[in-house]
Amino acid sequence: MYVRNIYIIKLNNMKIAIGLNIYKQNPTQDLAIECLKKIKNKNKNVEIYNIGYEEEFVEIPEFKSLPILQQSSIELTKNTQKKKPISNEFFDILSNQESDYFLFMNSDILLSQKVINLISKHEYDSYIFSICEINDIKTIEDAIVPYKMEVAGFDAWCVRNEWWKKNSCNIPKCIYSEVAWDNIFMMSLFTNSNSKLCNKEFYIGHITHDMKWSRESPEGQYNMKTWLQMPISNNWDYYMQTVLFNRHPFGSYLQPLTNEEELEKQILKR
Repeated sequence: MYVRNIYIIKLNNMKIAIGLNIYKQNPTQDLAIECLKKIKNKNKNVEIYNIGYEEEFVEIPEFKSLPILQQSSIELTKNTQKKKPISNEFFDILSNQESDYFLFMNSDILLSQKVINLISKHEYDSYIFSICEINDIKTIEDAIVPYKMEVAGFDAWCVRNEWWKKNSCNIPKCIYSEVAWDNIFMMSLFTNSNSKLCNKEFYIGHITHDMKWSRESPEGQYNMKTWLQMPISNNWDYYMQTVLFNRHPFGSYLQPLTNEEELEKQILKR
């Protein structure tokens, strides 16, 4: 089913383990893989790993293999018709690599060098990245034109290894790539660590595709129940309505409010 890829990046004596989920071959994921290979070649100290379930593992050229996923959604939903990874396990696996930080992202994300440069400054315990929807491209050499900041969701998360190992027990278990899992992790990290919300400029790109999750599935219902039971979910809903959706131009949300960082702290961390 799902396969994960981890990259270890060493910059200025700092290592970052980056995890990527490859569940099947498709053009968008191929672009993401090529983008990461380019970053690896540029930095010269990136090691690539692939994490997945042993029985469904897919070997990826140039990637080291870790077919060690054990947990699944079946344990949480009892729905034997669908087997999906638990988000927390990816973070745990990444934290067990030799690294100072680890970065997990969805499999169709185009990662920019700006992300690596930002993390290398050692300024925060966690970084949470919103995607910019971009024009359709065929190769990673094509010009990227962002046209919308996806302010309602997140597709990449970086955590200081030491922080995760001390605090991961406080992150609710949720099912990967189902509704609300990204919000659960975003608010858990942002409210409990020294965190940077990276949703005000281009860091990661994404080519638009159809929504693949449903609130009505057993997996979606499980995540939504978890999310709605978290008091901080109300803070996030209020913040979206009163701050993020007031960005310009409306519908694209590319221009942050002048006092947005201050409002983040006032509303999200209260």
